[in-house]
Amino acid sequence: MERRLDMKQLSSLFKKLNIKLKITIAFSFVSILSLIVIVSISYMRNAEIIKENIQEMAARDANILMMDIERYFGLDSESYISGISHSLIVDILSKDISSYNIYEKAKLVEQLNHYVAELESNRITRIRIYVEDNRLLFADERNFFPMSDVEKEPWYLALLESPNEIQWSTPYYPNYFITPQNVITAKYLLKHPQRLMEPICVMSVDFSEKGLRDILGSRLISGKHYVAVIDDNANIISSTKFNDDYTTGFLSELCRQPYGIWHIREHNYEKYMTLSLPIEKTPWHLLYIVNLNAALESIAKIRDFMILLSCGMIALVVLLSNVLSRIMTKRIVSLRDAAVSISEGNLNITLDTDDYCDEISDMQRSFCKMVSRLSDLLDERFQMAINLKNAEIKALQAQINPHFLYNTLDIISWKAIRQKNYDIYHLIKNLAKYYKLSLNQGQDIVPLADELDHIKYYVNIQNERMNHVIQLTIDIDDGLRNHTLPKLTLQPIVENSILHGLMEKDPPGGKISIDALFHDNVVEIRIVDDGVGIGPEKLEGILGEQISSDHHTGYGLSNVRYRLRLTVGGDLKIESKPDLGTKVTILLPDRKDSDTSSMD
Repeated sequence: MERRLDMKQLSSLFKKLNIKLKITIAFSFVSILSLIVIVSISYMRNAEIIKENIQEMAARDANILMMDIERYFGLDSESYISGISHSLIVDILSKDISSYNIYEKAKLVEQLNHYVAELESNRITRIRIYVEDNRLLFADERNFFPMSDVEKEPWYLALLESPNEIQWSTPYYPNYFITPQNVITAKYLLKHPQRLMEPICVMSVDFSEKGLRDILGSRLISGKHYVAVIDDNANIISSTKFNDDYTTGFLSELCRQPYGIWHIREHNYEKYMTLSLPIEKTPWHLLYIVNLNAALESIAKIRDFMILLSCGMIALVVLLSNVLSRIMTKRIVSLRDAAVSISEGNLNITLDTDDYCDEISDMQRSFCKMVSRLSDLLDERFQMAINLKNAEIKALQAQINPHFLYNTLDIISWKAIRQKNYDIYHLIKNLAKYYKLSLNQGQDIVPLADELDHIKYYVNIQNERMNHVIQLTIDIDDGLRNHTLPKLTLQPIVENSILHGLMEKDPPGGKISIDALFHDNVVEIRIVDDGVGIGPEKLEGILGEQISSDHHTGYGLSNVRYRLRLTVGGDLKIESKPDLGTKVTILLPDRKDSDTSSMD
């Protein structure tokens, strides 16, 4: 309600402004709105382009990272883990060394140590090999340990259940480093080359987490992209720039999103684009996160510049619109002054329009023509006033004729009484009252009671002609009899009912009933007959503008409907079925007598 009131106040205030200020405000508003739309569309479009470019670049980098990670952990076809089953370790540990002497065993140990030393590098910090106790060559060997040390470890039991899978650890600090650094351990079974179901040993390989972090950082755009490797429990295996802002719940949500599809996420009032990809042969996911707020900083700067530029353009538009409005309103003001002069009775007005060829000059020329025409109309009106006075005199003379008709009918009725011909007396009496109500002293709006009396006299006259075969029933509440309506509304309807309904029956005659009711501020008058009815085709067009009654009264139903709409805002409806009769309904708005007195 307050908002509606404010709009009304603004509208009222705007209406009070002069046209110069209105033009300035209108131009300024359109300019500001246009600039806002242009800046908004430009910003959104550029933002979409940047997001698409980032997604394309990030997807390409993610695929490269996937391949680098697989190579780093030896998951490709030529890698350490894939090819170690055919290595020297398998060859030596699969031999039966029970018959070997100490020198032969020492030679095997030397070969194994040399081979393992070659495997260890910057990415592989340490290799531990767990063998059956009877295969252990030297108890103090750095790289070899008895299987009994790990038989109860959960990861060992998991290996036995899934011997073809690799067990991966989360990053941790091993105790063999002087300077702590994170490692990721891969544990897997090596099987006998001939007896494939028989495990030979358990390999435990420690990979440097820093090497994985360096791989992730090689494809990082600082401040915009975040790359991480996480497991199904949202534990961070390695990452580039993760901090405490990324909660476990947020990372868990990212883990559950479908692979290979970009998603928009919001976290800590920041928007992110995220992409998740599975790393083959591991329980890990490669997670790519793009900070949209940081990525769109350049666009935000462009937007701010465009806003500043728009403000300058708006100021220029306001200045130009002020100058333009002053030029335009100068001629409009002169036109207004001319109109004021004319309202005071001065028709000798001239406007200079030679210097312009625009709409305002066209309006000025039209205004001058209007003034000239107005002068001519005033002369014509003076002549029409004289003619009207003459017409009024003739109208007064014409009023004598109805009185002559009434007096003549009165003389005939008295002569009928003297002759004791009472039928003629009543007929003449009804005819006199009929015409008296028809003329009604020139009034166009009459009470419903007068219309009903008019109908009674009309039906009485028709019954004298037609041997009293018409039965008229009127049931109108006294409270509705003073309701007004246009004169001669009911008579044409009743006449149609008699001539085209009752008189076409075999034998002629029938009933006509008139009643009225009031509902929903509408007076509804219904005229019902039991005549022959009206066919569907004729009924469809009976109220058309070209349809009129073909009897001598000259009032068709279309004319009645037209006068109802024009004079009182009413309406007329027809319902009819062949051989069952016709119902005509007149709808009148609720009007008081005082409302119509001014119309008379």
